[in-house]
Amino acid sequence: TAAIERDSKTESVIDGEGSLAYSDDSVSRWRFSFTAASVDIGLRLSGPLGTLRMENFVGENEDGSASYGYAGGSATDGAQRVVRIDSQRSGPALMFENFARAAREPPRRERWIQASERTQALLDAVLSAA
Repeated sequence: TAAIERDSKTESVIDGEGSLAYSDDSVSRWRFSFTAASVDIGLRLSGPLGTLRMENFVGENEDGSASYGYAGGSATDGAQRVVRIDSQRSGPALMFENFARAAREPPRRERWIQASERTQALLDAVLSAA
């Protein structure tokens, strides 16, 4: 299911929310807004084994590291654990290096083409549901 709001002048999608139901009875819920008063680029994944949370899943910390927290699973006390991933390269630099490798290596490129097509099919289904 999905619901979207469009800008009255441009018809661009500016807000939306929805859910995806899977054959194993799991559900993915999402929300986005380009008009919200505050910015939230967080991600929370929850399931029977615990919860994974990233405060900034589209970027990196100021020092170039990335981090995520998790609770559940082996963390029986309910406390959240934080995992930090240090990198000598910035996220954008790694992204462009990976893109260059995909351009040079056909097997890698084919995998990304298929992933892009699946992503577009999912986005088309969401838009159709809205």
